[in-house]
Amino acid sequence: MVQVVNTDPACFWLPSYIETALLRAVWYPSTVASSLRHVKQTLKPFLDKSCDDPSDKIGSRLFEYGARGAASLEQAGLGGVANLLHFDHTDTLEAVLYARRYYGAEMAGLSIPASEHTTMIAWGQDQEVQSFANMIDRFGDYPAYSVVSDSYDIHNAVSEIWGKTLQQKVRSKPGRLIVRPDSGDPIDVPVQTVAQLAYQFGTRLNAKGYKVLDDKVRVLQADGVSLRDITMILGRLEAMGFSAENISFGIGASQLQKVSRSTYSFTMKCSAIMDGQERWRPISRRPVTMQERMPEPGRRAVIVEGDEFASIALEDLGRRTNHLQPVWENGRLLKEWSFDEIKAKARTPHRMDM
Repeated sequence: MVQVVNTDPACFWLPSYIETALLRAVWYPSTVASSLRHVKQTLKPFLDKSCDDPSDKIGSRLFEYGARGAASLEQAGLGGVANLLHFDHTDTLEAVLYARRYYGAEMAGLSIPASEHTTMIAWGQDQEVQSFANMIDRFGDYPAYSVVSDSYDIHNAVSEIWGKTLQQKVRSKPGRLIVRPDSGDPIDVPVQTVAQLAYQFGTRLNAKGYKVLDDKVRVLQADGVSLRDITMILGRLEAMGFSAENISFGIGASQLQKVSRSTYSFTMKCSAIMDGQERWRPISRRPVTMQERMPEPGRRAVIVEGDEFASIALEDLGRRTNHLQPVWENGRLLKEWSFDEIKAKARTPHRMDM
């Protein structure tokens, strides 16, 4: 990914000196972005099969709520920006500010008005209908608004309150109600919520023959779903004839915290040294007791082979394009990417020409 070359013999120690800061700056956001790319790749087949315009829908399938689960404001910002390479929705303000400050993005992420349990249970169970109606009154004119609906009985909330008592009130507003069934079985409950809303509000068939909920309602499952849970939810909905566009998912600390430098084996090793005759000499550790692959020795180049990047010795490059290009030299930033450029690269097989 990165090659550091010392340009001043008097500062031969400098590459090792910056290793900690540089490796830390690279591994964490890259790991979060790579993990979320895997989530995106998992979602894509379901959308391709059951949605009329999957490319338009995929960016809104994941909502990021990771700020309070991060170890620091900085981690929330870095991890949040990594999420925004693949998905559009975030409640992490630091992510939007970091994308603006460091990559010139005017508005990198979107959010919607949303309740949380405290704002709902403060009304008391006997006024649950009024608490829901208040959300419609206050936020129904927004394009979408999210209401957590499992404070007491999610099935009653969906079938009786949203489906009957407040259905006409929901329909009277231009905004889309997004129902959040956060608790209970992480697979059964969201699937049942989609089915109940379909029964109460109705559906239409899209061009691919899958059922899409009435445009006034959607579902957001945001309470600790794993990638396995998401796959099972979408698989079950598909088997029931529902399009994947009926439901979105929320992620939190699991994507920002359950990663480490070892997740994708990030490391920084010396591979070449210049001798007194200004000749580069390849170096590498080769312990006899270790079986795993060691870093390749010598100065490196990166080429494209098929759909993948491959590392080769610089002297073997020939006339092929070296995708390791200088970005910083002797105190000068040679190339500055905008956030839109990085997002575009994240969508392609050859993601970063660096």
